Amino acid sequence: MKNVILVTDATIMGGLGTYLLEVAQFARNQGYNLLILMDNNQSTIPLYNNLVNLGIRVIREKLYRSSATYKEIYQVVQDVVTSFAPDLMHVFLGSPRSAIIPRKVALDLNVPLLFTEALVSNKLIIDKEQLKEIKFFYKKAYKVFVLSQDNFSILENHYKLSMDNVIRISNFVEVNKSVAKKSFPKPKYKAVTVARLSEQKGIDILIHAISKLPDQLKSLIDFSIYGDGEKKDDYIQLSKKLNVEHLIHFLGWKENILKVLSNYDLFILPSRFEGQPHSLLEALSFHLPSIATNVSGVPEILNNGEYGYIVDSENSDELMQAIKLFLDDPRKLAEKAASSQIHLEKNHDKEINISMIMKHWAEARSE
Repeated sequence: MKNVILVTDATIMGGLGTYLLEVAQFARNQGYNLLILMDNNQSTIPLYNNLVNLGIRVIREKLYRSSATYKEIYQVVQDVVTSFAPDLMHVFLGSPRSAIIPRKVALDLNVPLLFTEALVSNKLIIDKEQLKEIKFFYKKAYKVFVLSQDNFSILENHYKLSMDNVIRISNFVEVNKSVAKKSFPKPKYKAVTVARLSEQKGIDILIHAISKLPDQLKSLIDFSIYGDGEKKDDYIQLSKKLNVEHLIHFLGWKENILKVLSNYDLFILPSRFEGQPHSLLEALSFHLPSIATNVSGVPEILNNGEYGYIVDSENSDELMQAIKLFLDDPRKLAEKAASSQIHLEKNHDKEINISMIMKHWAEARSE
């Protein structure tokens, strides 16, 4: 039996949850016997339900560092690992400082450790003790997966981590082989953003950009935002303060966003920092004209502007101008998005990229 335990202490799933779910489903179909150990925060329930519906065993416990003591978390992870006796542990990280304790347990119990860095930023505050532990994990892990070259560079040059065991495997998406071509121009356009309502995702920057659009253009477009988070009330109040609440629809989290993406004309991701955003890959897979900020893995997805407009982060004026460019000539941005097909198939194909992860699983099990 090929026993593998997948672990995450993330309390807000988003792209990380989608990534874990896709890996788990693929591995299950490859004959792996999986156990998922995840945090028991309320927001993880949708991911839990999806995993259980696939017939995968899931254990939810207090894993996040502020929800239990170090000793309590260590004991929980140790008991689960000892009972399940996995051939390897793969940990899915929301940041380099995530899941410190589960990674330590794996090494203490001599379980081959692999982990994925889903989000890397040089803006993170990591104290000396945490950084010391993180450096130890990088030296001792069988393999570390990063999603973008930018993330690789930050880990190597900013945090000074050993990169001997680090491999870049890009984020992935189900690449659509046949996408209906959008008809432009239109009398009214619909823009969409899919993101957690948190400081990181820059929704406030988008709201400011919308408020700066000329009045005649505001009548041509409205904006839907799918996602939940701690900043939701703040963003609703900001939209009212800037008199654009009638243009912005906060629609909450949607389980399967793919079902609605094709209904929109423009995708906008105004993030302050990223790993390699899955939502942007999904948008491109539908050839959805896209605008995103120049952070982390975004330029790699958009090939430095070949497949979409890239704007500076924290710059609502520039974002407004990009939206205006789309409204002035929507066909130009649509053509950019449609031309991404070969790029997605070569660099972000789900089956190819997850198969690369499975290859390293197999090698770790055989050693």
